[in-house]
Amino acid sequence: MSVILDFGKYKGKTLEEFQDPSDDSYIMRWGKYKNKSIKWINENDKQYFGWLSHNEYVSKKCPSLSKDLIRVKQSFETSE
Repeated sequence: MSVILDFGKYKGKTLEEFQDPSDDSYIMRWGKYKNKSIKWINENDKQYFGWLSHNEYVSKKCPSLSKDLIRVKQSFETSE
C-alpha cells in the first residue's frame, strides 16, 4: 500500500513517484541540498559532494553521513 502525501510540494503523489526506490543513501537534513540523497548530490554536484567528503565538521559530528559519503563514493568509483 502506497502512502499518498497530503501536504507540501508533492501533495497528492506517492513516495514512489518522486523518490528513486533503488537509492538507499543518506538523505540530507540541512544545507544546500536539504531532502536530497547523497547519491543524488554525487551525480548532480560533484564539487559539493567533494566538499562534504572533506569537511571536518561532517567527519566529526555526522558519523552516519560520513559513512555513507564513503560508501557512495566507493560504489560510484567501482561502477565507472
